[in-house]
Amino acid sequence: MNSLYISTFSSIVTIVLASMTAYALTRMVFPRMNKVVTAVFLLAIMVPAGSLLIPLYKFILTITNNLGIKLYDTHWSLILPYIAFGLSLSIIIIMAFIKSLPKELEEAGVMDGLSIYGLFTRIVLPLMTPAIVTVFIINFLGHWNEFVLANVMLSKENLRTLPVAMASMNNGLSMNYGSLLAATMFSIIPVVIIYAILQEKIIEGLAAGSVKG
Repeated sequence: MNSLYISTFSSIVTIVLASMTAYALTRMVFPRMNKVVTAVFLLAIMVPAGSLLIPLYKFILTITNNLGIKLYDTHWSLILPYIAFGLSLSIIIIMAFIKSLPKELEEAGVMDGLSIYGLFTRIVLPLMTPAIVTVFIINFLGHWNEFVLANVMLSKENLRTLPVAMASMNNGLSMNYGSLLAATMFSIIPVVIIYAILQEKIIEGLAAGSVKG
């Protein structure tokens, strides 16, 4: 349940932030800034998450100890970094999809009196279903399988994610193979179910987008 909550919540927030940012960078004109911001996101993809582990750990400890905001040893110590790490790739994927949408649809919406928020929520967002589902799957699977950050940030047993709990079954002297195999099945089944459901949603989104277009 810890893995399911953290992975789902982080992926949803990432989609919300990435979709709005991608729409702004694609459709709104900021002289000289669009390319600069896009280049920053592209560079962020190239930075290995592991290289930021120690600075991130010290940063969260500093916030917890000095500012009194309890982040360390809570789910938020994973949720916030997961969102930050997932934003760059999510924005690039959604930007590529938005660029393929015809601008005539939004121009028609402007003629009907829609604001920029109306254009995004009522026209662009429904057509973005395939990109949103793709981004959700990528982020969810990445968060679900992530081990290093979860092992560093969480020490309480009741907060552990599934990969960390599975690793703890090996105490260095013996291995509980029965429990490990059961945990492996629990780790596979939800992912297969979610992927199967969202795979159908991709087809539905493509069909809906073609009809609306």
